[in-house]
Amino acid sequence: MVNKKRTSIIKKCLKPLNLPLCFCALGFVFLSYFSGTYCWAVTSKITRHTSAVDLSKGRTEDIVVGSKGTLQLGRAAESLVGEFEDVWSINSIVLKDGTVYLGTSPNGCIYEYSLGKLTKIYPAPTQPTPAAQGINESSEPTSAELGRDANIFEQEQYLANKHIFAMATDATGGLLAGISGDECKLMRFEADKMEVIFEPNDAEGSPPCGGTKYIFAIAVDDSGDIYLATGPQGKVYCLDYSAKQPQLVYDSRDKNILCLAIGRDGLIYAGSDSRGLIYRIDPRTKTATVLYDSDQPEITALLFAKDGNLYAAATSAKIAQAEVEFAPQLPLAGRPEPQLEKGESASESAGGLKLQIPNTKQSVSSEPPERPMPPRKPPEPSEASYIYEITKEGYVTDVFSETAVLFCLAAQEQNLLVGTGNNGRTFSIEPDLEAEAVIYEDKQASQITAVTVVGEDVYLGTANPAKLVKLSRAFASEGTYTSDLIDAGQPARWGKLQIEGDVPQGCKVWAASRSGNVKDVNDPTFSEWTKLTEITGPMQVQCPLGRFCQYKLVLKSEAGRESPLVREIAVASTVPNLAPKVESVGVSRVESPGKTGVFKIDNKTTDDNGDKLIYKIEFRKLGRTGWIELEEELEANTFEWDGKTVEDGRYEIRITASDERSNSTTTKLTGTRISEPVVVDNTAPAITDYFIESSGKTVTLKLKVSDELSVIGKLDYTVDSNAEWKAAVPEDLVYDTTDEQFSIVVEQLSTGEHVIAIKLSDDVGNTLYRTFEVNVGRD
Repeated sequence: MVNKKRTSIIKKCLKPLNLPLCFCALGFVFLSYFSGTYCWAVTSKITRHTSAVDLSKGRTEDIVVGSKGTLQLGRAAESLVGEFEDVWSINSIVLKDGTVYLGTSPNGCIYEYSLGKLTKIYPAPTQPTPAAQGINESSEPTSAELGRDANIFEQEQYLANKHIFAMATDATGGLLAGISGDECKLMRFEADKMEVIFEPNDAEGSPPCGGTKYIFAIAVDDSGDIYLATGPQGKVYCLDYSAKQPQLVYDSRDKNILCLAIGRDGLIYAGSDSRGLIYRIDPRTKTATVLYDSDQPEITALLFAKDGNLYAAATSAKIAQAEVEFAPQLPLAGRPEPQLEKGESASESAGGLKLQIPNTKQSVSSEPPERPMPPRKPPEPSEASYIYEITKEGYVTDVFSETAVLFCLAAQEQNLLVGTGNNGRTFSIEPDLEAEAVIYEDKQASQITAVTVVGEDVYLGTANPAKLVKLSRAFASEGTYTSDLIDAGQPARWGKLQIEGDVPQGCKVWAASRSGNVKDVNDPTFSEWTKLTEITGPMQVQCPLGRFCQYKLVLKSEAGRESPLVREIAVASTVPNLAPKVESVGVSRVESPGKTGVFKIDNKTTDDNGDKLIYKIEFRKLGRTGWIELEEELEANTFEWDGKTVEDGRYEIRITASDERSNSTTTKLTGTRISEPVVVDNTAPAITDYFIESSGKTVTLKLKVSDELSVIGKLDYTVDSNAEWKAAVPEDLVYDTTDEQFSIVVEQLSTGEHVIAIKLSDDVGNTLYRTFEVNVGRD
């Protein structure tokens, strides 16, 4: 009887306002350093990892990061086959009578795995005969001919131009396998017998090099009828249980039909590429309707759950393109791209696989053949793929999204399992709870290309490299989570590491830590990992003083029936108190009605400790030594100063920032900065000289104007109190100095007395008004 009693490690004792608990956990860290040579801060910084985003930045080994921000042990994984000869991808997995069958690329081999032994069952091993090699038995072949033919044979053995994308079992228990390539056919394997039961090109009357070349999916309904999804002409075929009556049930406009699912209503559901359509096909009437038009161009997998809902995996075109570029031999997004036969036009061929090295003299090389290398790991895709849930009523909801290629889909109880690339991850998805978790991540393989569920076990097939992996229902006995670097901003003392979670009986959580001053976990200057210590409460981080800290959690389960569950990790740190930095001081006039002569004083100040700051503002006239306090203990970083309260002149403003609100009297620090000189000018410009000249009905008024502090900004005039002012320009045509000269010419004045009014302003808006009387005599 398993004891279900759980031990709670800590229950939210790290809330910042819970002062007694926080002090208990962290207080001694501060007290032990106050007497040192550093001026240590009174408060600490607590870094919390509580979300999947936080935790996914770390590294995992047999640890699952949940979508709710949790850590727990992953499933126990066993690598059944870790190495294949000339196999880059496992495309399909079928279990039959306890034996695992694997369909692979790029040589189109089928393997069976049983009792720890891997055996290739297709193609059957054969030796090349003289006739197959093109050697004339009636004469002795030359050494060149022997070398040429052996070379070609070896190359053909390496790249046989065949792919096994789909397998299934028929109503009699026989193994069905779709052979894709230049010769497309459906084969049945039973006992020691193998036979070709259907060749779509023969059914169509098409030549061997044209028509259907790929079988991407095989589905068998309850009556034993067999359905095939094919490419590159987008056709769906049906064979009866005896494979004696093949027929074309739907010919789509798409290039390929990639997946099939059979509904309880007896209809066939098919997913296409290019247009991302999900078809609902009636095999009796050979008609189809579109169930859903996805925004993603490729529907890569379809699956009916027990509740009757349909789940569809949809992949973006750009992701598929990235897969094709680096893995042209792989299925799905990396399925073979057709190449044209010599002399064949694009319109004559809907596609074809041309991977085989041609058996011609022109292609013969004296150099020994090179073994083809697997494609490189593709780059990270830039767009998300989705899994859609389509209810029986036809409502569509996305239940999962990931910036990855979705290769395969399976169901285990209430969960969906999806294999992805290019990080070799398998996700478990609970649609009802909107929860997801990575239950397996392969450290060598780029893609999880096949997944099959048998009872409590899950079989995974990978690509680049190809591996067969078995996940059991039990948890791994041990898993490790290594965090991303925690940056304190400055060399810091590290306090307690605490976690919030549950540890069932028979499980344990251990922790270690290290620190350094370089943002590179591989830098040799990082300290050694501390000794692993079991966490039973707040644990002191024993690593040295350093800006960066990293922790490691090791979760253990004795029986594998239960796993520790970590919901939150918190690490405390304290850094020396650093003075605030006043980075800039700005002083500018306020351009608002009713605020003439008012200045806005602001500052930009930073504090690496995050302390609460207060400010003191002082001013002095340029040339004087003493400072006059304008405001103190100001909490805002802006202040309005009325410049009319001081005489005209040039002034400096000094800002002093203090962190005393967050520190003691012995640890408080200040930072200071002085502004650039600012002009306080509340006096209008003056007219220093003038001259009036009359000639007939024309009057010329010449002015010399000056301002002590500001540039002359504008001069307007009007005659005889006219409401329309006219602008004048300096004699040098530019307002650019504190001294300017003007010549104002007024023409066509009538005989008698007149008044010329002047409005003179500096560039800060101080204005002088003055009038000049002139007398225009008779001619």
